[in-house]
Amino acid sequence: MSENDLHDDVIVSILEYQAKTKLQDLYSDSSLSYETLSEKSGLDIETLKGIEEGSVRITPEILGKMLDAFRYFKDNPKAEN
Repeated sequence: MSENDLHDDVIVSILEYQAKTKLQDLYSDSSLSYETLSEKSGLDIETLKGIEEGSVRITPEILGKMLDAFRYFKDNPKAEN
């Protein structure tokens, strides 16, 4: 494994951990449901659960969709129902 591959793996691991933690925070600190996040992110519920459980790898597409949804909820805090 090259140094670049190792570096990429570390970055992916960090992003996956941060996404998992953010999902857990959203679910525990609000009334946000998997259904609502799925609707706003365009990701199916099984993908969201897999990210939270660590069984789904974060791709750039998934990360972009999650960030869009997180921005939506940050800008519209009353929309978390």
